[in-house]
Amino acid sequence: VVGLTPAAPSAPVSSYGGSREVVVEFTGYPKPPTFKVGGAQGNAVIKTTTRHVHRGWRVAAVNGRMIAAQDVGQALAAAQQRQRYSVTFRTGDPEAVSREVEL
Repeated sequence: VVGLTPAAPSAPVSSYGGSREVVVEFTGYPKPPTFKVGGAQGNAVIKTTTRHVHRGWRVAAVNGRMIAAQDVGQALAAAQQRQRYSVTFRTGDPEAVSREVEL
């Protein structure tokens, strides 16, 4: 389970099968995490302490790179070691956001 600290949210960037994508920029090390991911696929937000990220959102990309659901934890852990990074979340239609990214 990985957590993150937000630096600044940005507007939704696109739509994907009835859902939308939201990119949030984060401040990493040394800030403490503000949300955790987990769930069956490992890419769903399960706990959050920031208004910029909501439970149920799914991580689609880290630093602009699409990430398969099972690799999200590792990608976030590596990104958090940087001072700044971004995460793209899929929100909206549960069927659309549960699709895995094919690499």
